[in-house]
Amino acid sequence: MLIFFNEKLPDYNHNFLLIGKNPNNNKVYQNIVPESDIFIYENILKLYFLRENLKSNNVILHGVSYKWMIFLILLQIKKIHWICWGSGTKKDNSLKGKLIFKVKKGIFKRFISIGVLMNEDKLNLKKNFKLDNIYLLNYINPEKKFPFNITDLKVIHCSNIYIGNNSSNLNTYLPIIELLNDKFEIKDNVKIDCMLNYSFKESSYSKKLFKIGKEHFGDNINFNTKFYNLQEYYNYMYKCDIYICNVKNQSGLGAIYTCLKLGKKLYLRGENYNWINSLGCKVFHVEDLKKNNTNEFLMDLTLKQKLNNFKIISELRNEQNVIKNWRGFLDLMK
Repeated sequence: MLIFFNEKLPDYNHNFLLIGKNPNNNKVYQNIVPESDIFIYENILKLYFLRENLKSNNVILHGVSYKWMIFLILLQIKKIHWICWGSGTKKDNSLKGKLIFKVKKGIFKRFISIGVLMNEDKLNLKKNFKLDNIYLLNYINPEKKFPFNITDLKVIHCSNIYIGNNSSNLNTYLPIIELLNDKFEIKDNVKIDCMLNYSFKESSYSKKLFKIGKEHFGDNINFNTKFYNLQEYYNYMYKCDIYICNVKNQSGLGAIYTCLKLGKKLYLRGENYNWINSLGCKVFHVEDLKKNNTNEFLMDLTLKQKLNNFKIISELRNEQNVIKNWRGFLDLMK
């Protein structure tokens, strides 16, 4: 997103505000945009002193927690817009869920506009929160920097399995590791990479995941916490053969689109599966893993299926279409 705004939409005169302290991530961000255009605020106190500047400008929230949303509202920032990445669109009928729902509804009502990345999120926000200011946006990705093309597609014997998409979905990884161990004879001929690339923090659950993963797959499983720049990320994803995302809500669209353009085999569930399947792409449901035998699981897509996925995502990700789509959203703020 930083690259896209900086290179493709420079006429909108934007600055980037990174909230929170993560030295490794922030160093990568600072290498993307000019130092004068990026500001890092590690805590609420530092952000407080920026309030007058924020009050006079449009603020687009991207990947911001609810506590920061509440703080910005308390600072009386009026022109707030939100890019929803799939979180918080559903209704939970438990007592705790109902209380959280009321808080979220109060927050969402303060936003001037909300951008979503798949139609299901738009429908959920309209139905559950009675919101009308919702706009379907194209997922941002600088496609001209994509280093592979249709001639790189080929049919292979699958041996590299990625479980994704990031450390915030850690609780979805262990069931997949257990299933792969119990269902398939793959211990000696595959490599498994657990994607923990965003803001990983060690916990009792992560220790359990690492322990059981090593018990099942030994040196053939890796827990990847590296933060990649764009070129490194594409090269990393190119090595994947099978991508499994066991998350029910929207997660990892960038990884999903990248895998589809690279001709990879995908197992998805929930909103991710529904969205990608509705586009006409050939993907599988996570539940299909329970039905597959080892040969079926490791069997690659046909070249025809790969070409179809490549063409669909290439059209969806067409740079001019993405720019036009986002310009329409940003023009609402003028």
